[in-house]
Amino acid sequence: MVTSALTEVECLRTLDRRHQLGQLDLKALAERRNFTFELLRHAHLADVTATILRRAADPFPAPLGTLDAIHLATALLLRDAGNEALVFATHDRPLAIAAQASGFRTIGL
Repeated sequence: MVTSALTEVECLRTLDRRHQLGQLDLKALAERRNFTFELLRHAHLADVTATILRRAADPFPAPLGTLDAIHLATALLLRDAGNEALVFATHDRPLAIAAQASGFRTIGL
């Protein structure tokens, strides 16, 4: 499993936001944070490099926000480096559409 180093920040920010909004109690917050850390321990975290940021600034076949563009740019550059069998996992519909339009098989929706 490979993911952008942004994934940890995004997951933890989402959990904190949900806790602050009263959608997660402290126990659930702690459990989900621990699950996030455990899951990411099994992943290779791809650093956000200048090359990735330049690629994320290029046009995509579907509209994407900044963070989603960085995730897709990371996957594209990994694929270009010889990881042709990558499968793109996301629960975000616009990101899935852009990934599919970029030639990735997607899962998660």
